[in-house]
Amino acid sequence: SERIADLFTSFREIDEDFYEDLEEAFIGADVGFNMTIALTDAIRDAIEEENVSRPEDVKRVVLEQMVNIYEKNETGTVAIKENPDGPTVILFVGVNGVGKTTSVGKIGYNLKQEGKKIIMAAGDTFRAGAIEQLNVWGERLDIPVVTGKANSDPASVVFDAVKRANEENYDYLLVDTAGRLQTKANLMEELAKMKRIIERENPNGVQEVFLVLDAT
Repeated sequence: SERIADLFTSFREIDEDFYEDLEEAFIGADVGFNMTIALTDAIRDAIEEENVSRPEDVKRVVLEQMVNIYEKNETGTVAIKENPDGPTVILFVGVNGVGKTTSVGKIGYNLKQEGKKIIMAAGDTFRAGAIEQLNVWGERLDIPVVTGKANSDPASVVFDAVKRANEENYDYLLVDTAGRLQTKANLMEELAKMKRIIERENPNGVQEVFLVLDAT
């Protein structure tokens, strides 16, 4: 919005320079090349069709076309792939501090609002306070949390969680994991071990892996 505002502070007329500046504003705002071209073409067509020239009218057209093209490309909520033969297991992975545990809580809340039976696993056994944080989410949402001791093997927590999810007919098992980079071979192998246990103990294994980039 700041870049669009700056564009119109120096607005003179609708010409090729204007459209080039518009494209530059979009690309500078990380809109992406293909979307920038689609937006600029749509704006150009609308301006010619409505024959507008005043800055306020041009700005209105720009905003209208941005809304239109994003709504047209909006696919809505992505459906989670569900397990038809047992609990749907979702692994939450990512680096430290991006909000994996928070994301587990948020998605657990949404699924519970849909009437699903949820259980969560505290697979981050290393970060100080991680187990307690997930327990707080569980208490707030009235969702059970399977935990282990601090610094224990997270795969054992996952094993217990899958076993309970199957025995008690839960719809979803949400598995929190410790933060890691893909360059840390031992931590990646730990994640692979958790996945192998789920695939061994749960019909159809892991349904989804959510890479958390920013919980906000």
